[in-house]
Amino acid sequence: IFGCEGFDVFSQHPVKLGWHQRSGWVETVHFEQATVGRSEDHSAGNTLIFMNMWEEVKRLGKYKWHDWTIKADPDAVVFADRLRVFLAPHSDGDAKFLMNCNLYPNAPGWPALFGALEAMSRDAMNIYFDQEWNTCRNLPWQPWGEDKFLRNCFEALNIPYFLDTRIIGDKYCGGVQCSDFHGAYHPFKSSADWMGCWEEAEKHQESISDEEKSTRREVVDAAEKRSLPMWREMARAEWVVRDNSTKARAAVAEEARRANEQVEEAANEARLKAEEEAEKAQEEAKHKK
Repeated sequence: IFGCEGFDVFSQHPVKLGWHQRSGWVETVHFEQATVGRSEDHSAGNTLIFMNMWEEVKRLGKYKWHDWTIKADPDAVVFADRLRVFLAPHSDGDAKFLMNCNLYPNAPGWPALFGALEAMSRDAMNIYFDQEWNTCRNLPWQPWGEDKFLRNCFEALNIPYFLDTRIIGDKYCGGVQCSDFHGAYHPFKSSADWMGCWEEAEKHQESISDEEKSTRREVVDAAEKRSLPMWREMARAEWVVRDNSTKARAAVAEEARRANEQVEEAANEARLKAEEEAEKAQEEAKHKK
């Protein structure tokens, strides 16, 4: 995910993950926890905890800077440059979300959204954040997993989907081969398995034809060109915030300095007055003697 134009890692624990060449120190974002049970599909009943996570995404507001918001599980091997290739044909500014599995075409409930990798356009996120409390939270979500909730929520909000079963190779949706070309691979629980899949997928990337590489490079270049003005604006906005913060701190420091000077001046005046009165009292006492 750190190859995306923006990213956050959400956790119940504060962790400094490392240094990113573009974003500096990367630390986890805390969000409100919730009990995770079992869903009606015998998967994790984790809808509420992800509702809380999305609330934190809303609070941060970074999604507004990007065409797509991607939610990826930690055991998904993700290639950001490939995701751009898969999502580019759908990047028309409309509200939409990804359906990524179709094991049983034309059967009820299919195609489906499998939660290892989710993709929602910016307008879809805006609609969700604007209406989730009035619509989605009134759905019978308690026995659902978060991916079923998100799919039913978007459908209740009349947000259309697009189907792409190539974007992720998933063990739970037809199997996964890291030598196939996908934007993500799932699941790889251990760091060794995760890196093994990454390396295998990288080898395949090197073996594709020059023509295919050129096509994908054009898509990625176009995305990067679009992102440059955005990054400049983000950097400018961050500089303004930091500059204003620096000025504010300087103003507070100056005000504190002046207050201290006033206190010291008043104290000196009081001390001088007290000394003068003491001297005057001594003189009067001498005259009386």
